[in-house]
Amino acid sequence: MNNDKQTGRIALVIGAVLSLFSILCILWILRSPDEAQSYTATIYRDGTAVISVCLSEVTSPYTLDITNKDGSLNQIEIRPGEIGMISASCPDKLCVRQGFISSSRIPITCLPNHVVIVVRPTDSDDSVITY
Repeated sequence: MNNDKQTGRIALVIGAVLSLFSILCILWILRSPDEAQSYTATIYRDGTAVISVCLSEVTSPYTLDITNKDGSLNQIEIRPGEIGMISASCPDKLCVRQGFISSSRIPITCLPNHVVIVVRPTDSDDSVITY
């Protein structure tokens, strides 16, 4: 009986530690980007960089159309300091629902259309990431 209580306490401590670690990881991912840092958005189509835009140099919003060989279309809006997918010909539209991003935490990905938008600090090494 005493052994069951000790095992239950150990499981409770391990669960609490894992929960705390998970919450800290989520908060770190969602934290605000450094305002002084300059970020560059790179749009990839079929694993090849199509265009790179320094988000701090954008003064007014504009859109880009990314069309694949199969006719699939992604419409991307670039705003001062952020970028997002506003329209896509994919069936689930998960890429559109990701909203706008302004930092390097989570890329916008449209798997059916093979389009990825990555935002990184302007001074980072682009050769490390491939899609």
